Amino acid sequence: LFTFDEYKKAAASGKPFVVDFRADWCAPCRAFEAEVLTDGEVRTELKTLAFYSADLTDNNSSETGKLIAEFKITGVPTIVFFNGNGIEINRYTGYMEKKLFLEAVRSLNRK
Repeated sequence: LFTFDEYKKAAASGKPFVVDFRADWCAPCRAFEAEVLTDGEVRTELKTLAFYSADLTDNNSSETGKLIAEFKITGVPTIVFFNGNGIEINRYTGYMEKKLFLEAVRSLNRK
């Protein structure tokens, strides 16, 4: 489970990373996981960086509230790309097509 403490560790690692803010009740989230994250080309590309899934299903959880507030999440799915210093480089809210996701991951790897 991705938490704010996990974010701090990832930001200190010096390695680019991606956080997928999602919820079980979110149909586009489930579609992104089933159609994009399971793709072989995507899985290969993701090996070059760290990938986290932040489960926002429990709206009443204090950790969920903290993540929503800290990362200014306005809807799910929201996929946030961070450079090796933990600085947000890119953000997409809504279903993200495979081609666009791969472009964003590859762009992050070039920075």
